[in-house]
Amino acid sequence: MHDPISQNATIRIEEVNESHLPQILEIYNYYVLNSTANWDFDTRSLSEQQVWFRSLKSKEYPVLVALESSGQNNSKVVGYCNLGEFRSKAGYAK
Repeated sequence: MHDPISQNATIRIEEVNESHLPQILEIYNYYVLNSTANWDFDTRSLSEQQVWFRSLKSKEYPVLVALESSGQNNSKVVGYCNLGEFRSKAGYAK
């Protein structure tokens, strides 16, 4: 799933747009299934990820993406972050 970032990579941070969502979803679902880093229990579909993104943007929460540039106008999402409502995930219930 996760290839190491090249030592010569250029990483840039920018605001997320909808074209980044499939790669963000891949990262998100991987960590739901394989770690305790995320407090959700279920993976998301792309349409659910779009609802998540649009909801955050409508509330003016920042959503940022880290992109690794390969030099051929190709960028790979290698991370993302966002702010949102405190403890809104299912893992926080009781």
